[in-house]
Amino acid sequence: NDLAVAAAYVRKHEGVSRVAVVDLDVHQGDGTATLFEGDGSVFTLSMHCGANFPFRKARSDLDIDVPSGTADAGYLRLLREALPTMLRRFRPELVLYDAGVDVWEGDGLGHLKLSHAGIWSRDRYVIETCVRSGVPIACVIGGGYDRDPLALARRHALLHRAAARVWRGSARLSGSALAEVPLEGLAPGRDHPGSGITEKKARDRVGGPRLIDA
Repeated sequence: NDLAVAAAYVRKHEGVSRVAVVDLDVHQGDGTATLFEGDGSVFTLSMHCGANFPFRKARSDLDIDVPSGTADAGYLRLLREALPTMLRRFRPELVLYDAGVDVWEGDGLGHLKLSHAGIWSRDRYVIETCVRSGVPIACVIGGGYDRDPLALARRHALLHRAAARVWRGSARLSGSALAEVPLEGLAPGRDHPGSGITEKKARDRVGGPRLIDA
């Protein structure tokens, strides 16, 4: 389990006393939950489709059971209710983020209905919320199943594009405004993010989100 190894390493060798693992893969982070059960220095948050594998769940510090068929708005609402509260109460010194893309609506093993725009908005929200809370965050790509490896790679790249957007400081919305931004048009297209297009223009786009050639 890569995140468990990373959490154990930074506690032992880097002087980090509190680590939060935020696992947003569609499957529960049962391995991490089991390894750190009863360990107060690691907080495990798993937001997953409850009807999906594994059918016998482990016990995370916080398990969020997402109903099958949940789409962008409902998913992000659950995330907004959980993440800031965890950061405020646990006060981690590092967040390890598993950005699974098997929540995508076309993933054959996912059972959720997030669009590419929803995945990009999810990743941006997690990263931006941690940054605004003053908490370092390390991100890894997670699950995702597609017979087209290029399409899957582009889907995973949404995480890196969201991180780049936050890093550049081009997203200057307040926390409350961020929560109200509609999801339409927020996936990277040929002109967004990164080319000066405004949030209003992004919202006014038609035709829905799309991925572009690498």
